Amino acid sequence: MMSRTDPGVVRRAAAWSEWRRPRPDPPIQRSDVAITAGVFAGMIIAMLAVNGMGAQTFGTAPSLAEQLVWGTGLSLPLVARRRFPVAVLLFVGAVFIAAQARQIGDNTVPSVCVFLASYSVGAWERNRSLARWSRVAVIIAMFLWLAASFIWAMAEDLPEFPGSQGPFEPVLASVVYALLFNGVFFAAAYFFGNMAWETARRRAELEQRNDQLRRSQEENLRGALVAERVRIARDLHDVVAHSVAVMGVQAGAARRMLDRDPVLAGEALQTVEETARSAIGELRGLLGVLRSEPDPAELDGGPAVGAGEGADHGAADDGTAGHGTAGRDVTDGDEGELGRRAASPGLGDIPELVSRMDATGIEARYGVYGEERPVPDAVALSAYRIAQEALTNVAKHSGAAEVEVRLRYLASSLEVEIVDDGYGRPSEGGSGLGQAGMRERAAVHGGRVEVGPRGSGRGYRVWVSVPLGPRPVPRRTQEGTG
Repeated sequence: MMSRTDPGVVRRAAAWSEWRRPRPDPPIQRSDVAITAGVFAGMIIAMLAVNGMGAQTFGTAPSLAEQLVWGTGLSLPLVARRRFPVAVLLFVGAVFIAAQARQIGDNTVPSVCVFLASYSVGAWERNRSLARWSRVAVIIAMFLWLAASFIWAMAEDLPEFPGSQGPFEPVLASVVYALLFNGVFFAAAYFFGNMAWETARRRAELEQRNDQLRRSQEENLRGALVAERVRIARDLHDVVAHSVAVMGVQAGAARRMLDRDPVLAGEALQTVEETARSAIGELRGLLGVLRSEPDPAELDGGPAVGAGEGADHGAADDGTAGHGTAGRDVTDGDEGELGRRAASPGLGDIPELVSRMDATGIEARYGVYGEERPVPDAVALSAYRIAQEALTNVAKHSGAAEVEVRLRYLASSLEVEIVDDGYGRPSEGGSGLGQAGMRERAAVHGGRVEVGPRGSGRGYRVWVSVPLGPRPVPRRTQEGTG
């Protein structure tokens, strides 16, 4: 049964087969200058040493000055071997053959120059067809020159081969050795040059795929973050709708009681004023969060992060006069209407949330610290949702045996803290969206969130602080002390 190839894979392979390596950047060009300087220095030292020993490759050699000129012509063009690889190879190959014809003293460093030039064509030439055929042409030219050299040598008096032994005749052995050495030499330059090109291409392909994957993840996370904001908006919509209902009920009560009990009517109007301020503050905070650009980097779950950016920090100062119908003078019928509207959970529901942890096998404790006070419905709902998300993370990812939820009423803020004693389960890590949701909910009220390991090295800690403003003073107390 023949397998079918994915057309998308075929198209991507075809596209990458046409890939062109970028031109060398300035740091690479500077490295070429350093390499060329090293080769040039090695060329001079080798020529001086060979001529000093009288160990010229061909037995005789032209003047040292001429040899240095040939060496300069072979080495200095390497400075451009990555920018103009084919031109450098053809020039160095031609100079190499000419230098051989002149029988310069050293043959080692010139061979290194030819190797680097041939390698650079394979690694850097953008036109792959030109890269292939230019190297093939130089290799053919080199072997033709080698053959011509043997023919000329055999046409003259053959040198003596003292101490020769083995099955090969000395001349045949020389031919076999030269063919084998040059074959390995040029094959290595060809192979490693192609390997360098292929490595660069695969690296570029991998970088592009990683970049595409990163952008795709960012888009997915951005969409998830937007969806989380929509859920937050829905929750707060219910709270704000409840606040508007409270305002309507209290305004009606004030109108009915205005002639009979002006003091009670004034308290009802004060509740309307405070509820309106609270609702406006919550709306401002919500709009500040919704208008801000979603940042997928928030999903990294970094250390202590202030979540107040984009929120109206003054909102909480005006919205601390109570939540729901607490402390409000309403009729029984009014209470029924508001009870139907206010179905969102609040601080009073957190103990039940904590008690459910027993079913997961985690011992959970709940504590309230400070003097309890009325809290705006939106703040109470956000505190409940944050505690809910934190406890869910504890059950799923912490591997903890104990968890504690602490609710603190401070002079001007409400704090919620969830700490556990788990080591975490790295293999079950989440997306981080829950932590981003915590920050979003705190940002609506101008609060801040800290999420991270505990200082003891074991366990995890979620801490949220939301400003509440100064403690409210009852109206009758104000009148009595005025």
